[in-house]
Amino acid sequence: MIRILILCVAVLTATTARAQDDAASLHGAIAKQLSSATALQAEVITAQAGGTVIISAKRSNKYVIDAPSRSIICNGKDVWNLDKVKRTVVVSNYKAGGLSIEKLFMDVIAQYKPVALKTVNNSTLGAMYSLQLEPGGAPLFGVKAITLGIDKKTKAIRSISVQSDQGKQEWTVRSLKTNMQLSDAVFTYTARKGVEEIDMRD
Repeated sequence: MIRILILCVAVLTATTARAQDDAASLHGAIAKQLSSATALQAEVITAQAGGTVIISAKRSNKYVIDAPSRSIICNGKDVWNLDKVKRTVVVSNYKAGGLSIEKLFMDVIAQYKPVALKTVNNSTLGAMYSLQLEPGGAPLFGVKAITLGIDKKTKAIRSISVQSDQGKQEWTVRSLKTNMQLSDAVFTYTARKGVEEIDMRD
């Protein structure tokens, strides 16, 4: 009886360790890809934007978020907020202290710690891992938790849920590529005919 009990405890301990190793290895592979990236492009779907969003990002605070009705463009110095419906673009100074899309992908996801891993069946995406990440210390840029949906076969990120001081955002990820060539010109707004420019820079 004692031998059986010891064996059960040993099996349970080994199973728990393997589960932790799985979470760590999944996160480690993703963290390595994102933290070593110099640039990335992603196609995501989010209810907040009302459809498909194309994200382009490059280190040094350069990013473009192109949604159906709005585009936000940043070159690391200036930010252009283009309202495609109202045909106006507001120009403001870039503020380094806030959470931006390239910081989320390239820094925060990699630096957060895996705390839970489970298998889920998504009606749209199929069988996935759900990997929960939390900060190891103080939250970065107000991000309290991140949940990644990871394809069980390809290990690609298929969904992202971010809980922050600003609320919760959820994205379905259609594609995510890293280290492509992106010209700095991509991250600068070009004046458009019929679009009013409102300059709010200092």
